[in-house]
Amino acid sequence: MSHFSVLVIGEDPEKQLAPYHEFECTGHDDEFVQDIDVTEDRRADWETDTIRRLKDPSGILHSPYDRKFYRDPTPEEEKEMGKLPGSGCTKNFSFYSEDWNDGDGYKARIFFVPDGFEEIEIPMCKCYTFLEYLTDYCEISTTWDITAHCTDDHKYQYAVVVDGKVQKVINRTNPNAKWDWYGLGGRYEERLTIKTGEKVNQCLSVDVDWPRMKKDSIVHAEQCWEEAHAPNYKGSKFFEFGIEKDQTREEYILARSESALFAVVKDGKWHERGEMGWWACVSNEKDPRDWNREFEKLVTQLPNNTLLSVYDCHI
Repeated sequence: MSHFSVLVIGEDPEKQLAPYHEFECTGHDDEFVQDIDVTEDRRADWETDTIRRLKDPSGILHSPYDRKFYRDPTPEEEKEMGKLPGSGCTKNFSFYSEDWNDGDGYKARIFFVPDGFEEIEIPMCKCYTFLEYLTDYCEISTTWDITAHCTDDHKYQYAVVVDGKVQKVINRTNPNAKWDWYGLGGRYEERLTIKTGEKVNQCLSVDVDWPRMKKDSIVHAEQCWEEAHAPNYKGSKFFEFGIEKDQTREEYILARSESALFAVVKDGKWHERGEMGWWACVSNEKDPRDWNREFEKLVTQLPNNTLLSVYDCHI
């Protein structure tokens, strides 16, 4: 759930981005998708994961999602849920909305544990066989053909089952995934400044005014810092401006002005300041000075007719 800027150097920018698509989102079943054997990982999950159950007085286990464990709300509970409750929790109870086939249409009911019942967590392997865990709980399709893949049912994952025994579990993915969506410019519209002073999404390397871009990024970083630390600022500077706790003004400006672009693709190879995750959380981030040196090495001494394109990538 994060946007980040990517500079693609050279012709066919989208062809250069293609090796880094997230297959689970794009659905592009191409040469970059690999079959990964995850049998042992799934077996370990089956052996260690737990599942919630309700145990009745006789010791029989029941699924807490059974409709019999949902009742109509009291007037006080209806008020606490609000007019459009949907599904969720309050500090006092949890609730779920659907058509309960009782003639009243779509409505919310309250989860409850009957007297004498006990809510417990038990190992997954006590409720399911390994095959049942894969098919019923994980909803993984099965095949008898150990070479099977690429059909609709097995496009993303599948289990090979022979004579009722699981032979292997395959996850089909692109291990080099960096993006699930992209667009030229996007949130990073006109990030390239050319020597005429115009700002563009795409141009030739000979036309870029790199010193001016550096100067503008420093000014922008200074403005962000001042706004975040203004006496009347009421937002969250750590989220909106990406300011780390205990970070000084000088450190922030350095980090934000060394390169305003997060990643570079050159000759089909991906270079990045760090690993972008959800909610703009970056792991394994490089020192700003190191990233600046790497960035400058990538963009300097390019042939004058080299195409440069800035993309808004999302993951």
